[in-house]
Amino acid sequence: MRATIALAAPLVEERLLAAFLFDEDMRPALDAAETDDFAELKHKVVWQAMRNLQARGEAIDVLTLEAAVAEHEQLVHAGTKRSRTSIRKARRR
Repeated sequence: MRATIALAAPLVEERLLAAFLFDEDMRPALDAAETDDFAELKHKVVWQAMRNLQARGEAIDVLTLEAAVAEHEQLVHAGTKRSRTSIRKARRR
């Protein structure tokens, strides 16, 4: 059973994300923390994007990370927009 790392400190989370982004030697340890170990939603999104990039064998750098986060935000926005549309349609019935 894996021990959970409860970060819950925004500055610690930011430093951890920066370390993994800028220090390639740390990349093999991306499995050390789970997305839910982060308290800040924006940090969860960045961490998951890094893990997704690694899983796909893609480079993890500022450009690929920005693209992955933007893609995530578009999917969330699209899902929210669809949910609102469904609610509106349901109200009309």
